[in-house]
Amino acid sequence: MKTISKVMIPALLLASTSAFAGLELHFTTQNNAAWVKVTDNDQPVAGATVTTDHTGNESFITDEQGRTYIFIPEIHSSAVNFTATDDAGQTVSKKQFIKNEK
Repeated sequence: MKTISKVMIPALLLASTSAFAGLELHFTTQNNAAWVKVTDNDQPVAGATVTTDHTGNESFITDEQGRTYIFIPEIHSSAVNFTATDDAGQTVSKKQFIKNEK
């Protein structure tokens, strides 16, 4: 019985941890802009809404690969807070440094 417990407990902990991974944001930055990718358990999230604290009320929708391109023309090389929300209402926020390349 002890052998089964030693195997089952780590397996259950691993399964419960991966089940709650949730939304994540990934960035590729370039020239006052960022490609933002939204994933849920490493799978792209299509149709997620992405906003920033530098683009006013404008929102951006991810494509089938979970990506959207966000250009921030008035940035002066600083951290930008990005927030993504999926159709189920899950939300994730993350800051990313965007460089002004003028």
